[in-house]
Amino acid sequence: MGSRKETKEIISFIGLLAKWANVDKVINAANALKKEDVSFLSFYIVGNGPDRGRLEQMVKEYDLNNITFTGFVPIDNAYEIMLNQKSVFVCRTCCTFLGIVSTHLIYIVA
Repeated sequence: MGSRKETKEIISFIGLLAKWANVDKVINAANALKKEDVSFLSFYIVGNGPDRGRLEQMVKEYDLNNITFTGFVPIDNAYEIMLNQKSVFVCRTCCTFLGIVSTHLIYIVA
């Protein structure tokens, strides 16, 4: 039986790459984890949008090689990404509580 570090863990964001989506927080988290042994972690940023260029620039500046931008993916393929892999899915809520919008992590076990 393999150790956790032999198994690829995936953290995915699927959605519009816009400033309000806070995808930069995923990139900042990947950068913060760079000092740890996280070779078992991969980040997938699925989608397109007006903030994509800035986000890709952040990845270059941080010299991150475990983040993949897929661009636009049809919704059925996005569901496959979420369901066919053991992964963490990051999403932005569409509602607020007392003016606070939160980001949720959803752990999907396939």
